[in-house]
Amino acid sequence: MWYISSNRRSVLWAILLLFTVRYAAAQSYEHQPGDTLRGQAAFNDISVFNIIQVHPGQDTLHFRWQRHSVAMPPGWTASICDNGNCYTELRDSGRMAPIVPGDNGLMSLHLDPGSTPGTGVIRYILEEENSGRSDTLTWIISAGTGTAVQDPVLPDPLVYVTDRQLVALRLDGRYRAAALYSADGRLLAFVPLAGDSWRLSLAAYSPGVLLLKLYGKRNFIKSVLNY
Repeated sequence: MWYISSNRRSVLWAILLLFTVRYAAAQSYEHQPGDTLRGQAAFNDISVFNIIQVHPGQDTLHFRWQRHSVAMPPGWTASICDNGNCYTELRDSGRMAPIVPGDNGLMSLHLDPGSTPGTGVIRYILEEENSGRSDTLTWIISAGTGTAVQDPVLPDPLVYVTDRQLVALRLDGRYRAAALYSADGRLLAFVPLAGDSWRLSLAAYSPGVLLLKLYGKRNFIKSVLNY
């Protein structure tokens, strides 16, 4: 029979506890609004459907993703984005930029059904490399299955920079999220939106031209000067 001294037992328990804490921290994220997103796409326009990996933990997460399956009506076009890159098609695989504490991950489906009604189902497998956790993300998107409602004509958002603050007004609840990109296309910030206005401090970013993209039924893009 083997015996373990109390000191050695304490060391083993400490190692086990450290491993358990690190493993739990590596999994400290959740998908919002969930791992399955149902949405309605507008005809002859690009609709954006985001699944965000909310990360409140203190570890850096490393995600890789793989296309699982695609079923769409003929004539539909779609592409995928993550937190660092946007692709022109439903790319078969890729890796996100590392998710450091305080940042979130992103898997974003961009879809244009043209003028063809129907329902499409797109699935991607997302794996966190440290923990080995794997989830299947599913988008179930329909077009033309309900009564069309004519949107009122609203003015474009008012976007400007003042005192190193990016300000967006006249949003009118039309936009679900905002993304800020550098001039070379790197994603600097991604923020869910709600309400009629939004502000973001630019103090952490280098002076120069930035690109703001607001995601909604009709996306809005504007370049701004951080000075």
